[in-house]
Amino acid sequence: MVSDTVKPVYYTVKMAKPSPRPRHDKVMQDFRQAGISAINSKGIDRVSVSLICEIAQSTRPTFYSYFGNVDGLLADIWVSECQDFFTRLADPTYVVLGSKLAAHERALVEIMAVSHRNPEVAEVVNRTVQAWWKSLAASDEFKNLKYAWVIGARLGLLMMIAVDPTVKTMVIADQLLNSIDKLATIKNKVTTDLLPPISDPEAKLETVDEMLLAATVNVVANSGISAASMARISRFAQVTTGSVYPRFPNISALILESFEFAAKHVVNQNLANTRDGSFGPDEFGLFVIAGLLPRRKQWRNYRLEAHIEGRVNKPLAKRIQLSNKEVNDQVSQALRKYNIPEPMLIAATHLIHSIGIGFSLLFNAGIPLNELDHRRITRQIVTIFEKAAQKVG
Repeated sequence: MVSDTVKPVYYTVKMAKPSPRPRHDKVMQDFRQAGISAINSKGIDRVSVSLICEIAQSTRPTFYSYFGNVDGLLADIWVSECQDFFTRLADPTYVVLGSKLAAHERALVEIMAVSHRNPEVAEVVNRTVQAWWKSLAASDEFKNLKYAWVIGARLGLLMMIAVDPTVKTMVIADQLLNSIDKLATIKNKVTTDLLPPISDPEAKLETVDEMLLAATVNVVANSGISAASMARISRFAQVTTGSVYPRFPNISALILESFEFAAKHVVNQNLANTRDGSFGPDEFGLFVIAGLLPRRKQWRNYRLEAHIEGRVNKPLAKRIQLSNKEVNDQVSQALRKYNIPEPMLIAATHLIHSIGIGFSLLFNAGIPLNELDHRRITRQIVTIFEKAAQKVG
């Protein structure tokens, strides 16, 4: 019983009000947009928390509370944007280079590219790409092949265009890929003995220069160009750091020479394995399959890393352009026997580059492209080219 002289005391507990959800969403979106802007202006390996906060006009503590680190932001950008991105890529009417979302797409393809060396990014990229592929693909190999080639070529084009603008002619090949409505019949299944004996760039043990160049290819393929250093490369090559400098004045020179070394090795090896310098549809298909095997893994990832860096590194971009032109000239010579019209011929040579890069991205994400018989679609591509030649003639 309460005394008449003592009044009861009632306590009011004030609960902290949660931040309104719209405010939370806006902060997240501001950081995402800042991250995309930073990737486009500086390149993905030069993005920093300071740069992102400067663009977003926010603070480092706020950034850390939402994302933890730059990798967390990259993963968040991917999760928020990837579904729409892949929906566009699979759309037959999608114009690769005509999108107003070019900045978003460039950022997403670079995020996808670095996922092979970034566990925090890989865990979301691989999961979402595999789920997307499962929902899109079918038991019909025609649909699987067509999806793989259309989307792979578009990913490759997005990766290459900022490094080598001439690749824009590949849009012709994109239209042709979308027009395919059947596939050639293949009787003999792909076996190991059918595949060309190709491998990653290798060094001759007696040549220190080549040992250093091959070591550079491996370090870059594993960790990216920004992580490469003279000390790390010399350790990989098992030579002293002092032996590097008489041969290469700095890391930039070593990177440039390593690309020329790797590209020359791969191209010479590919051409040596073609019949009399020809490059027929079956050979193209078999090279695609062989290029997805473990023996070309380092080259696949090295080429991705070179294109990531090449977008913001003009000397490297120029070196990539020269390499592409040399390959294009050689392949064009082999394809002329099909009487392909010149614009389509140029598009076909760029398709070889773009599909290689695009397939590297998809394969790294866990899409089983090595289980498909790509000869079926390369035969059909040549058939379309030949029909186009007949119409022109």
